[in-house]
Amino acid sequence: MQEAIQDIAKIQGTSARTINLCIGGGALLLGPGLVLIGLFFGGKGWEMAKSISAYYEFSDITRNLFVGVLCAMGLLMSAYRGWSKDNRCDRTIAVASWVSAWGIALVPFNSRQYSWLHFSSAGVLFGLMAAMLWWRFTEATGDADEANHCRWKRLRNRIYRGCALAILVAIIIKAASEISYFGIDTTQPANLTFWIEVLGLTAFSLGWLTKSRFILGYQKADGWLHRTEKREAHWGVEAA
Repeated sequence: MQEAIQDIAKIQGTSARTINLCIGGGALLLGPGLVLIGLFFGGKGWEMAKSISAYYEFSDITRNLFVGVLCAMGLLMSAYRGWSKDNRCDRTIAVASWVSAWGIALVPFNSRQYSWLHFSSAGVLFGLMAAMLWWRFTEATGDADEANHCRWKRLRNRIYRGCALAILVAIIIKAASEISYFGIDTTQPANLTFWIEVLGLTAFSLGWLTKSRFILGYQKADGWLHRTEKREAHWGVEAA
């Protein structure tokens, strides 16, 4: 019986963890990938774009990478089901994140008429991810008497909330940089906007990688599945 439960959990839980891993990996590699592709194949020497969105017009290959990764991440986020079979809140945030990611990818940042849609989509996506990390990923799914699970869950929750705060810091710095009163020039050679976006994406990524258990993986006691993993076998979703 135990082996059957383990097999079911492995089959049904793997897909959810793989989706989370791909989302986190895509977010983590997007910035460095665009930089490397731009440097070696962009045809502009060692020049870097001033923001991640600016790689849309940097070269054809960086535009294709930018659009492709964001569209793929959007689709993967739309497949996120949360840890409860009837969790409509997680599904709503996931679908809204999908739409926002596609808004960033498909609406050029330098469009005269629709640039506001690009930047609004970016703000909404990062805001939704901060909310998801802070409130949804930290929801408990384990049993209170499972000390080992609770200990690791508390540690993961610290990572989730730390990532959410980092995303909020990135949003605040970006907003402040657009206000001349603060004396920050986003067009300066330091590529401030690019590094702000990298900060937000890195925090975004670490949260999803932790959710996928790539960071702080599942802990088993004496080879037996925790009740949370048995619940995965029942619902076909991953634990928090």
